[in-house]
Amino acid sequence: MDTLLLNIFNDKYHRFIIDNMPDSSVKAFYKWIIEDKNSLRVDYLQKSGILKMVELYSYIFHFISKDDDKIVNLCEKISDLMIYQVYEIISDNICITSDKIVSKNKVDLNIKINNSIIEALNNTHRIKLIDIGEFDFISNHLSEDNSQFIDGYRAISKEIDIQNESWIIVYMNIISCINVINNIDLHNYKKSMIRRYNSVNHISMNKYDDIKEIIKLQSETILVSQTLQYCINIYTKIYVKNDITYKIFNDSNILSIIYDVAIVIRLLNDLGLYFLEYSLQEIEMRFDNLLNNEIMGNETWVEWFLRIALDLPFTRLYKDILFNEYNISLYNIEFEMNYRDVIYRILNNTKYLSLIYKKCMKNIESKRKYLFDNDYGYIFDIVMNMVKFHQDVYSKEYTSKEGEFAI
Repeated sequence: MDTLLLNIFNDKYHRFIIDNMPDSSVKAFYKWIIEDKNSLRVDYLQKSGILKMVELYSYIFHFISKDDDKIVNLCEKISDLMIYQVYEIISDNICITSDKIVSKNKVDLNIKINNSIIEALNNTHRIKLIDIGEFDFISNHLSEDNSQFIDGYRAISKEIDIQNESWIIVYMNIISCINVINNIDLHNYKKSMIRRYNSVNHISMNKYDDIKEIIKLQSETILVSQTLQYCINIYTKIYVKNDITYKIFNDSNILSIIYDVAIVIRLLNDLGLYFLEYSLQEIEMRFDNLLNNEIMGNETWVEWFLRIALDLPFTRLYKDILFNEYNISLYNIEFEMNYRDVIYRILNNTKYLSLIYKKCMKNIESKRKYLFDNDYGYIFDIVMNMVKFHQDVYSKEYTSKEGEFAI
């Protein structure tokens, strides 16, 4: 399915840009970078997360025969979701990149973008465009040093007008989101999208009281619930029966599984697989080992941690501290704190989150018999394939090709 999905995505992505992106230097760049003859195309697909998405959806549906005559229709629908997720990655990276914008401006920009999307989803006939200013969105939505893309474009005497055209990315994010919503006729699907952007705003503005509320909000900020609903919906319509989706998405057992999977993948994203599956004693031992390294001179706890916690199982936590990204295990921690107090709090948070993860996994597994007994076995397969894919990804170093993905 990998090759077929990638080919269909490429065609749809190219058509989507031509049909929907306003004429601009940004549009010219994207048309150029995804051309089949462009030697930088494969590297761009890798670093922008597109190839990892192809892996994800190929794995989710790997139980479908390659010779199935309906698989093209499925790949067409999945490609629409992937296009939306491409622009979500760009918008997200605009907001989380801390070396380009000071903290308060970063939060303000995040809220500004989210509110513009919420407003557009509430009124799809009137999309309000926003100016996000001078921002190098191209470099910041790719995962490494990407001077090769810009240099390659300039080699053919082309420039990109970042200052006046950055709004186009948010516009494409909105258009692609509306396209996904229109693909499926789930009554509450648009509401779940809006709730997701509101949850991101609440996290940005620290609108939560305790770690339980953070877990709920953070599980809503990622697109796991919407992705699973979309995948289950289109598979059901194509392969099972078109008129049972209402029944499926009003089934408390199915909704419970989707809710638990969103929490599981959020926790995997923040802590990685090992800390979540370790025993509480093993978690304590790992953090105790860190404290065998004394702080040096005038080091802050951040500098101390980044010096000594370079390897697994700390890699996900290391990444979020390095790039100043939100991580649930850092709840109730301040920059000025003593490093031993910091480790004590991270340890307690991690132990609690590990228990939540194990509880959610147990809840998911407990629904297996119900789903298979009611001819919903394919839903369990889709859900567990989603979980297994992310368990594998988040068991790797975030700097590796295999461990760089976040939905």
